[in-house]
Amino acid sequence: MSIYNNFSEKDFEYWIFQMDDKLESFLSSLYGDIKTHLDYSIESLKNVEEWLINTYKTPEAVDAMHRAITVDGFCRYIGEVFRKKLGGHWDMSFQDESNVEAGPFLTGINSGENKIYPYQLIKKALQGKSGNFLKTELESNL
Repeated sequence: MSIYNNFSEKDFEYWIFQMDDKLESFLSSLYGDIKTHLDYSIESLKNVEEWLINTYKTPEAVDAMHRAITVDGFCRYIGEVFRKKLGGHWDMSFQDESNVEAGPFLTGINSGENKIYPYQLIKKALQGKSGNFLKTELESNL
């Protein structure tokens, strides 16, 4: 189960509509070093990943609903860094439950069929704990 498990198409439309406000609110709610290093650069993804690894010990930890606001904030931030560097747009599939659980994704990148799921990227970063996964993933799509 993910934080996006019960999303409807209407929820997704509202999620997109609120993107700028939610990101601004999320970024202003952070404290410490992480707050000063989030400038939408590729390098900032290393800071995000370091924070995530230090905060959530397992990939499953991000599924807890009491962490939904923070995890969604990082999903939005990661997705927007990718979108600003690679192009594309946000979308969400409602065909089956596993697609909904994966959350909003970026598509239309480099005129291809590739889809980037920030929620899944967070889980993979926590699984590998390299500290460089997010940055490498973005660079591999350039």
